[in-house]
Amino acid sequence: MWEYQECIEAFNEDFLEYKRQDNMSNSEALARTFDEYYSPNIEDEMEKALINVLYVETVSEKARIFIIAKENRIKELKSIDFQKIEKQIEKKQITKNQLEELIIRREKALERLEKIPVDYCPRARWYYEEIVNEVYQYLTISVKSEQSSEAIVSNVLERFKRDCKNTLSEKMAIYTTLGEYLVKQNLIIPKGVIKELSQFNVNETEEQLLLKEKQDLELRIHKLLESN
Repeated sequence: MWEYQECIEAFNEDFLEYKRQDNMSNSEALARTFDEYYSPNIEDEMEKALINVLYVETVSEKARIFIIAKENRIKELKSIDFQKIEKQIEKKQITKNQLEELIIRREKALERLEKIPVDYCPRARWYYEEIVNEVYQYLTISVKSEQSSEAIVSNVLERFKRDCKNTLSEKMAIYTTLGEYLVKQNLIIPKGVIKELSQFNVNETEEQLLLKEKQDLELRIHKLLESN
């Protein structure tokens, strides 16, 4: 049986651990954490309320939310029985001040849910802008420019191996960002990378990318192939 602050700290700690230890995207780490903590059959009203609030609060500012997940979170948040939670004050699971805080956080979570763009792809993944930034950051911090192009490619693809396997959109954003970095370093893009880029059909990403993201990715790949 969780206490209010204890539940918050445990949820946030596990979320950050997934990101840190397993190099997961914000979306996947959140999905894993939520699945561990949440069940529709939770009898503890405070726990159910808090986990749903934490889920919404942890959604990245640059992310979208799967349409069914959005509908479910709205339903769960609106169904919270605060009178039931008030009785848990006697059990010392939550204080009166924490209950007041939870009410405010629930309202803000509902407001935020209305503003978060809907995603029609159920797969937890790096979103386009997120993965591009993540790869650039890794290249800048962890990859030495004096390495050969083959060594850089091997390094990056090893780091993002699970993401390349997760979705096509992630894979091609990684390959494209990698190719752009090599060009900026005046290095030759290996044939294996060129092959992946030239064979790519953006329509195969289906609903993983927004239309503007598909157009941007296609343009970036086109420029890379033209330069080679």
